[in-house]
Amino acid sequence: MLLELLTSIAEIKPSCSISSAYHSDNLFTQSERLNTIYNYTLEHYRSKIYIKDIADKTNLTENSFCRYFKSCTRKSYSQFINELRIGHACKLLSEGKKSIKEICYESGFNNITLFNRLFKKMKGMQPSEYRNSIHS
Repeated sequence: MLLELLTSIAEIKPSCSISSAYHSDNLFTQSERLNTIYNYTLEHYRSKIYIKDIADKTNLTENSFCRYFKSCTRKSYSQFINELRIGHACKLLSEGKKSIKEICYESGFNNITLFNRLFKKMKGMQPSEYRNSIHS
């Protein structure tokens, strides 16, 4: 009985794909859009990034851009940028050549208090503690 069923399945002729051309084009457009966002962010994260500028690059309104980015990444664009900036700060802190204030500004933050607060929230310690833990 099982053998007959498997034989019947094997003899079924292939049918057309359930995916439409529009759907695959749409996926390609979506990945292109996300790549544009990532590339732009990687090039500019050390300076002020305005949502309007990146939304314009992706042909979206500011609100649509924010919804789109969150739906693709499950985080807000500001969370993404802050993670990128804190990651860069960690690299600079591990090198140990610059002051924390210099690292703050070089990582794209324009406020040392905000930098310290976000760093502690993401890493569980102050930047100076992080530096000391790396060098000990």
